Amino acid sequence: MENPDNTCIVETVPHTNEKTGKINRKKERNVSLDLLRGLLMLWVFFDHFMFDAWGMFGGDFSTVAGKNLLSFSLRYWNGLYRKIAHPVVLFLFFALSGLVTVFSKNKLKRAIKMSVYAVLLFIATFIAEKILNMNCKITIGVLYAFAVCYFAVFLLEKVNTKPWIYLVTGIILSVIGLLYIYKINWLSDKLFFLVFDERYFYSGKTADYFPILPYLGYFFIGMFFGKTFYADKKPKIHYSPVAEKILSPITFIGRTSLIWYFVSQGIFVAIIYVLIAAGVL
Repeated sequence: MENPDNTCIVETVPHTNEKTGKINRKKERNVSLDLLRGLLMLWVFFDHFMFDAWGMFGGDFSTVAGKNLLSFSLRYWNGLYRKIAHPVVLFLFFALSGLVTVFSKNKLKRAIKMSVYAVLLFIATFIAEKILNMNCKITIGVLYAFAVCYFAVFLLEKVNTKPWIYLVTGIILSVIGLLYIYKINWLSDKLFFLVFDERYFYSGKTADYFPILPYLGYFFIGMFFGKTFYADKKPKIHYSPVAEKILSPITFIGRTSLIWYFVSQGIFVAIIYVLIAAGVL
């Protein structure tokens, strides 16, 4: 599975081959955007690991280290830091994905790919839920949200290319989504596919929940910044080869963030399971 934005963050840079004298075109990645997404993914890893600790294995810890991990993960999950950081990271993640969409030539192709991936993920997690007898089915996950975002951008670009339209639309959609989350989500439980409703998430009907709003709004806001500051599709900051090498572990995660988003959960579960079996936790 590819990152939906992975192939977008490139610039074709002409340079002359010293031996042949021919002009070659070298692809240069936008390291800054890869780096930012990689840093966001590191936070996501930590957040998911904390959930796995208390949400999936909390009752299985028997050692002092295990009890301490459980206590720490619960304090983190219910603490002020996560209440602030979680929505901020989600905004940055979707806005960044919208920003780098300006590097993509075929939004419709990406929308179709994300739709196919979302269906395949649903099938895989549905089967896993039946086999493992635990709530792990994903119906309205992040792939669903990305598919909707790409379809929306594809349609909107047919009638508009002005950046401010994305900003205004993004702000309106974000405000509607956030108002529903924090103020009026008691009005209806029938809009779970459109706006975030924690009742649907905690019902156990999906293990990953990203409806259309407010995330499409975040995506459009990112599109505005992409069209405004990256209209030429060129990196704004250039890194030395040494700096790129030092940052490469994080930028690699950023380039392949969607793969890591799902693979990391399996890795964390396996690590905790092994540590419990070994008597460490």
